[in-house]
Amino acid sequence: MFRFVTIAIVICLLELSPAPRAVAQQSPRGSASPSLQQQLAQTEARRRGQIAGNMLSADEARRFWPVYDEYRRAVVDVRRQQLDVIVQYAGAYNRGGVGPAESRTLLSEAMRLEAERYRLKREYMRQMAGVLEATRQLRLYQVETRLDAEAQAGVLAHIPLAQ
Repeated sequence: MFRFVTIAIVICLLELSPAPRAVAQQSPRGSASPSLQQQLAQTEARRRGQIAGNMLSADEARRFWPVYDEYRRAVVDVRRQQLDVIVQYAGAYNRGGVGPAESRTLLSEAMRLEAERYRLKREYMRQMAGVLEATRQLRLYQVETRLDAEAQAGVLAHIPLAQ
């Protein structure tokens, strides 16, 4: 029964690493295993590769990556909180269901965290206006949104609906 949480945690962690050097901090319950650290580094490299391959000149890259890394660290903090909500939901689900009060609490927290992720992305895109020209800024938004959606779909596919 608790299998869906394990899968969701791994997928969340794979999506989230802000940079390979911070991988060990990703695990919600202690240090990440070496294989998980490697997966996190590969996922971040893929994310960074898609961004670099789609939009950055050498000059832009020099100005872009510090801002991007700061953004990813902030996103990871929010995703850790979202992971906590998933774990709380899993606990209730595995006990036989989520009651009305707990449902309201989980929904409120999940919505608050989604709003915070959106706020971070909006702020990040504003900062990119000083780094990238408008078309590349739009392309960055599209790439980030696509990668985020793919990762989120992977997590959500493994979480059973509330009964």
